[in-house]
Amino acid sequence: MYKLEIQQLISPAYICLWLKINRYKFLAPKIIFIMNNDLEIRMENIKSIFQDAKNISEKENDIKELNNYLENTNSEFRAVAYEGASMALALKDFSDAITMKRWNALLGISQNYTGNIHIGFGWAIAEAKPKDLSFINAIQAMNQFRVWDGCGYYDGIFRQRNTIKNQTRQGYITEINFKAYDEGIGRSLWYSCKGNVAKVAEIIKGFSSSRQPDLWRGIGIACSFVGGCEEIILKTLSTQAEKHFVQLSIGSAMVAKTRIHANCITKDSELACNVWCNLSAEKASQIINKCDSSCNESLIEWLSLMESEISYIQ
Repeated sequence: MYKLEIQQLISPAYICLWLKINRYKFLAPKIIFIMNNDLEIRMENIKSIFQDAKNISEKENDIKELNNYLENTNSEFRAVAYEGASMALALKDFSDAITMKRWNALLGISQNYTGNIHIGFGWAIAEAKPKDLSFINAIQAMNQFRVWDGCGYYDGIFRQRNTIKNQTRQGYITEINFKAYDEGIGRSLWYSCKGNVAKVAEIIKGFSSSRQPDLWRGIGIACSFVGGCEEIILKTLSTQAEKHFVQLSIGSAMVAKTRIHANCITKDSELACNVWCNLSAEKASQIINKCDSSCNESLIEWLSLMESEISYIQ
């Protein structure tokens, strides 16, 4: 055995090597501590893609040119670019007369990212808080839920004191949209906690039991979409979610469907579906399609059907 000098033992290189070799010793049923630089890099990349698309959309008046830009962004996170563009165009429409002309033009030209465009619409509503929300009635029911998800995500990120600490919902969120809104809050937690499983679990357990399933589904969506997590982290999330584990499964299946529809399936999405659904991403997506065809007007009914389908397989 060679003796190591004190300087070697405390050097950054030695510490990083030791942590890499021994990282799984930090795992326990209730807590996970792992240095995951890849996850943080991914989150920063997503943030940058969103902001760049939003900035360009604020200046670009030609929808076709804007769509060409969006279609040439990073394919793995292109959906986020559409969210940023959607938010910017909706805010410009709000400032005019709420005709939604620009926003509808983007929706009409970008069929592969319909859900994300509606999420971006939710961002705009949450920021601008327009008094008249009657225009939402023209949106198909299940896409309305994506809008409220976007509102929840925005508030979870930018109104953390009210949304996370005080656990209050904005006044314009009606009871029928609580589940979608809380799903968005759950997604925001994965980002704001930077994938810290213990912190995520602690925050969610502080919410009322009725809200926890939707928060966990949001975690499943965000974790599957962002990627960068090894199997051990996904399994730890399963343990932490406890009886709400099926919500992680539903979240991963939702991401699988949107990625397959946009022809950008990833190994991270495949892994999440494998661990949480015991299915391939393709098979998980098929369950979503089955439930969509059976129920496309009520999120509550759709979720109940999804829970039955996933639980039967597991």
